[in-house]
Amino acid sequence: SVIWRKQTFPGVLPSYRCSNMSAVSQLVAAGLGVAALTGFTVEGLGAVERLSGPLEGCRTDLWLLTRPDCRALRSVQTLLEALAPRLRAALQVSNPD
Repeated sequence: SVIWRKQTFPGVLPSYRCSNMSAVSQLVAAGLGVAALTGFTVEGLGAVERLSGPLEGCRTDLWLLTRPDCRALRSVQTLLEALAPRLRAALQVSNPD
């Protein structure tokens, strides 16, 4: 993301740095800067404006791993229940058979 920022916005010099992507996305949402964010992060930020499409060479699959002993946790079940319909819909779009 630093390489992207330097190439796309060469005159912009960071005055605040953080390594937590949640904090970075909140700073962007507050209008305090630009950042290379994931598509699903941008969807949840409301008024954030996309400046480009996916960055060349930065596309990656998202893996969600859980230990077998954690699957029974309510927080894990809630997450999987929320993700399941979206993942099914995405799979149907990319694989219309």
